[in-house]
Amino acid sequence: KIFYTDKKYKLLSSDAKILYGIMFDRMSLSAKNGWRDADGKIYIYMTLDSIEEIMGCARQKAVALLKELNDFGLIEKKRQERYKPTKIYVKNIVGQ
Repeated sequence: KIFYTDKKYKLLSSDAKILYGIMFDRMSLSAKNGWRDADGKIYIYMTLDSIEEIMGCARQKAVALLKELNDFGLIEKKRQERYKPTKIYVKNIVGQ
């Protein structure tokens, strides 16, 4: 609901809002699996391939959606060692 009531998110695309919801939902699975960093923060793994499949889009669009979520401060990406997937921290905006 906050995406439609807060002026800060007015320019966020509908596809980015949907992807955020999917990522936020995936955090519950990560919590169940114990995917927490040293600070206790929950993270998810979501590859570009999986975003393409889930959203039914091409790679360029998947990259743009991640950038959009990052630019709006809705996710934070942490690169790991070479050949390991990037950790994505999905920010909780509920109640803001």
